[in-house]
Amino acid sequence: MLYNKRYILEKLKRYQESLEYYDKSLKINNNDTDALEGLERVLKKIKDIN
Repeated sequence: MLYNKRYILEKLKRYQESLEYYDKSLKINNNDTDALEGLERVLKKIKDIN
């Protein structure tokens, strides 16, 4: 469920909200490589915007 939300929010360019869900996923499982990669990707997109 969290995977879907974080991914959809990212695709909608709602990056701050997406980050919240990546964080939630990592609190549940800090070894979630999909969440780690997604978090990195979203942080890069935010940096590129600014």
